[in-house]
Amino acid sequence: QSSFNTLAVEKLEQNHAQFKKLLKDNGVADVGRSFYHVLNGQSVKLNAKQLATLQNHPDIKKITPVYQYKKLLHHSVNIIKAPIIWELAEQQGKLAGDQIKIAILDTGIDNQHPMFNDLNVSQNTNNISDDYCALEKNNFCNNKIILARSFLPEFPIALEESLTPKDTDGHGTHIAGIAAGLAVTFTDNQGKSRELQGLAPGAHLMIYKVLYRPASDPTSAISDSEILLAALEQAYLDGADIINNSWGDAGQQHPLGSP
Repeated sequence: QSSFNTLAVEKLEQNHAQFKKLLKDNGVADVGRSFYHVLNGQSVKLNAKQLATLQNHPDIKKITPVYQYKKLLHHSVNIIKAPIIWELAEQQGKLAGDQIKIAILDTGIDNQHPMFNDLNVSQNTNNISDDYCALEKNNFCNNKIILARSFLPEFPIALEESLTPKDTDGHGTHIAGIAAGLAVTFTDNQGKSRELQGLAPGAHLMIYKVLYRPASDPTSAISDSEILLAALEQAYLDGADIINNSWGDAGQQHPLGSP
């Protein structure tokens, strides 16, 4: 981060410390995550009286509820001229997306899928030491999947669900494949051989599991705005070049009401 960004964050931290004192003075004891990078905000739990007192305070711009979000992917972009980029990269002896880091905020990833082997993918220069792969010292990551984190939910999860970055739903794996999957061949239901690849097969993937299958509906995968904001901030701090978010609230709230 630049010295300007560092000073800005330090200033926000000072402001947040003063704000937390204000919350304490108003009897607010349940203070959650603080956000400094993609949003200047604070997560808190308020009762009706505290909400009424604080929502008109001059130091508070807006108070919004913690909304629930779910996996979404209704349409893909039809015309993006990706073949032109693929050809240019091939002329340079590279795969499209080489050295680009794409963060996927979703249901995790199936790291054993052939689209995510690291054949012909550039060397992983990630020096993160506190993610799932570094802490567990396992083979979940490679030169393709260079980082994996889980942001744990507060609701009961389905029996088949995992609290690790492993995808038990399939949505996150699908999204990661569209974004950066390596070329694979398969036979369709008519017996014809087909090839599929992602838009940037040379890109590195950074996996942030934020959507979980709830025990109440294992066919769904949900999260909330606090967890999603925390993951967005972490992806920024981890150095992601692109952050993909294929989830939403299906139009239940107006965009202007979003944090």
